Amino acid sequence: MATLQESIKNLPLLEKIGIMEQIWSELSKNAADFDPPSWHLAELEETERRVESGEDYFENWETVRRRLREA
Repeated sequence: MATLQESIKNLPLLEKIGIMEQIWSELSKNAADFDPPSWHLAELEETERRVESGEDYFENWETVRRRLREA
């Protein structure tokens, strides 16, 4: 019998994305019960610094999603 990782590896891209969306949706329902690791704040602050300095940028999720589906 295939492991979960093997099963996921063999799924088409759109199914993988759909599963990720379902997992994030489920996780977000219990967000108040989750204490992120302390290093997350440092990463978020670094990301904010890069965006403010123009080194990085954000893209609209729908745009990224569409591009992934067309890949």
